Amino acid sequence: MSVTIDPDNLAPKEFVGIPYVPKGRSFEGCDCIGLVILWFREHGYDLGDAGSEQYAEDWSDEDPQRYLQTLLHYGEFVDFRQVQPNDVLMILNHDEDPEKDSKYVDSIAVVIDPGHYLVSTRELGSRVGTFTIQNLKYFVGAIRPTFDEQKRLVKKSASA
Repeated sequence: MSVTIDPDNLAPKEFVGIPYVPKGRSFEGCDCIGLVILWFREHGYDLGDAGSEQYAEDWSDEDPQRYLQTLLHYGEFVDFRQVQPNDVLMILNHDEDPEKDSKYVDSIAVVIDPGHYLVSTRELGSRVGTFTIQNLKYFVGAIRPTFDEQKRLVKKSASA
């Protein structure tokens, strides 16, 4: 079942300015996963905790591909050039440290229209971002979540 949230009826202002809180899942504070969960929940879709079960603060040092691999269990991968509203955008880290692998997904956002996405960052909290030539290099693609008839997220089977 695809998500049917009418972009003309969205009120992104409700989602802008939410403080960044690690593992937060509410309008009082949330991280990037929490913002995506909150977005879908407010539109009647149940993401559960979308694979964000307990993770260590240093997860990117231990297993930098963990985020991407987890996301791929919950929907169809979509090339960045084909994103639609409500796709979950995968964002590469901005780490310039030469000692670290700078090619891992460390944040997600939700696409709200063809030119914008909703994201939560440690520095600014939740905000609307704009797709620009300068930031395109950080977008890997997106996941188009799969939901059942009760609007619950469907995890793909191991054989899928």
